[in-house]
Amino acid sequence: MKKYIKRAISACFGSSLAVVAVQSFDYLGVWKLWDFLINFLFTFIITTVVVSVCLWLWSKIKRK
Repeated sequence: MKKYIKRAISACFGSSLAVVAVQSFDYLGVWKLWDFLINFLFTFIITTVVVSVCLWLWSKIKRK
């Protein structure tokens, strides 16, 4: 599973950063730095878990 997490981190970092940037520009002036970091961390963790599980399942399906 470690291998799939390492593969997912690089893709999820950029996508999480883009999501948080779009959300912060939608509500410009409302967000503070702390809000930006918390939202980025939450988004990054969730997307990394989901993508890692999907990669792991895909490898299991491909083997069969």
